[in-house]
Amino acid sequence: MWLRDRSPDDPACAVRERSVDIFGDDKRLDTLLGGPLFAPGRLSLKLLDCVAAYPPLAVRELPGGGDWLVVENATTFRTLAALSTTVPEVSLLIYGAGAQAPAGLPALLTEHLRPPRVWWFGDIDRDGLRFAAGAAAALAVEGLDVAAYLPLYRALARRGVTCTSRAAPVAKVTAARLASWIRDTEVERFAVEVLAAGRRAMQEQVGPRELAVMAPRRGEALRSRPYA
Repeated sequence: MWLRDRSPDDPACAVRERSVDIFGDDKRLDTLLGGPLFAPGRLSLKLLDCVAAYPPLAVRELPGGGDWLVVENATTFRTLAALSTTVPEVSLLIYGAGAQAPAGLPALLTEHLRPPRVWWFGDIDRDGLRFAAGAAAALAVEGLDVAAYLPLYRALARRGVTCTSRAAPVAKVTAARLASWIRDTEVERFAVEVLAAGRRAMQEQVGPRELAVMAPRRGEALRSRPYA
């Protein structure tokens, strides 16, 4: 009905704006995307003349070597922005805003130079590892790998402060699958223990004191990654 009655001079818009036009509900199209209505040969965003409007992510340009580092939480983003020499490989520090990262990261490719590598640092809990996996899937479409920033994850595991998670304990098999994204034996073992115990390790425990003592080990930690 909307396609038939649409005015020829109606402008293109964002998905949620179009959803209001068609359904009177800004989130209705979100629930339909990926379903049978949007199967090949049926509806498409192009046919509806709308585009996904990615959530904006805060960024800070650093004087580093060209890589991107996505940080899950705001506190650690601010700390690393103030102590930029701790991450000398990084030229763009990104506040991932938790679950916002998978949707927001692709848009940054249109606004900044394409990085040679994208790193991630977040909480070690079920959500934090899911957010990382989601970001990796979103940028894999663009031909970019998202890898754990091991100097920070190792500092987190060495300090080892955990608290009770609001989520239920995770079965060890599931915990191992979630943690396998990190690709580091020491940190993966720590992550499995944390998730299986129904606890979480917060990235905020890697603060200015920890960053100061880990700085001399940065290059060694990155070179030890067991994959390209």
